[in-house]
Amino acid sequence: MRGLDLTPADFLHLDLFPATVNDLLADSDLGSEFRVVVTDNHLYVFEDNLDGPVTYIKEALRDFSGTNKTGYRIETSFNVYHVKRAPNCGCGASLRGLHLFPDATYLRPND
Repeated sequence: MRGLDLTPADFLHLDLFPATVNDLLADSDLGSEFRVVVTDNHLYVFEDNLDGPVTYIKEALRDFSGTNKTGYRIETSFNVYHVKRAPNCGCGASLRGLHLFPDATYLRPND
């Protein structure tokens, strides 16, 4: 993808849009217009800007846990995040149509 820094992945833990992302170490809400993808090796947080989708966060994955009901705790080499489905619809965002890891196997999260 043009403008997106992607590392090949074997499987996906999560692909969520629209998503709310909270930085647990800084105790701050980063926003609720993101697409969050967790692969076997990275956390990606993508956002829409005037030129289209861009990578907002890309960090090496250490641990992933959670459910659709409680949200997800994602630990990276640099930080700990809490991610959950955003209450908005994300209508009109170019993030919805991205096909980022077409060859990766999707591991269904617990509901």
